[in-house]
Amino acid sequence: MQSMTGYGRGVATTEQCAVEIEIRTINQRFLEFNIRLPHRYLVWEEQIRKQIKEHISRGKVDVYVTIREGEQEKPQVIVHKGLLQAYKEGLEEAQSVGFEQEPIRLQDVMQLSTEWITIAPRVWSQEEEQLFSSILANALQEAIQGVLDMRFREGAHIKEDLQKRCEQLVQVIDNIAARKEHIIKSYKLRLMEKIAAIFANKEYTMDENRILQEVAIHADKVDFTEEVVRFRSHVVQLTKLMTLQKPIGRQVDFLLQEMNREVNTLGSKTTDIDVTAWVMLLKNEIEKIREQIQNIE
Repeated sequence: MQSMTGYGRGVATTEQCAVEIEIRTINQRFLEFNIRLPHRYLVWEEQIRKQIKEHISRGKVDVYVTIREGEQEKPQVIVHKGLLQAYKEGLEEAQSVGFEQEPIRLQDVMQLSTEWITIAPRVWSQEEEQLFSSILANALQEAIQGVLDMRFREGAHIKEDLQKRCEQLVQVIDNIAARKEHIIKSYKLRLMEKIAAIFANKEYTMDENRILQEVAIHADKVDFTEEVVRFRSHVVQLTKLMTLQKPIGRQVDFLLQEMNREVNTLGSKTTDIDVTAWVMLLKNEIEKIREQIQNIE
């Protein structure tokens, strides 16, 4: 069980270059990447995505890649003279509309745009590709492992909290289940008191069988045994899920929806003040678990 919050850093170096990778992950319903690579290394973005997907399936993943090249690896800068000339002429034309005529400087064009100057994509030999791919993978794996270590540590803390809340859920649902007989007996007593009050000044003999029949009908209406059984089953499933070393967030979210459904049905079957209070407590605990689960992968 792991959270979706993590940070990791990895570094790998050779005589030709040094690669530093930082990864930050936060909670997100689906897997989303934000990878920042030097422009001439964009071809390696897919390798980064693929390697991370082998370990992370949910969350927003920010990846920052810094590459320091040796002196022999200086990038080739391309000046697009035609585009630069077009920007210069555009500024000159703008000046002609009532502005003071001054020489157009290079920094004037740069303030307008830098599209006219680019860095040429790096041309890789097969040997260079293999070497850099290995360096990149090593730095990336170190960063990923740092993220996973942090996510598992955070996940352990969340698991401990959820286990306590599951114990609380079981205790409360047991209290509700034990209240069932009291609710039925209480209804029978109230029914007999009402009948006695109505016929207080009249000759009337209570029909015990009729009273028992009414109590049985009422008991069937307020019987929440099925809801209690299903709720307990959901708690058991939730506890088992927390022991798995795989993404469980979506499964837990579904279970919480079902648990909330059972609690609502249970609460609608009785107006007993104690059960009503326990139902509210169950709802609060389920909501707290839901909040925690938002950060679970």
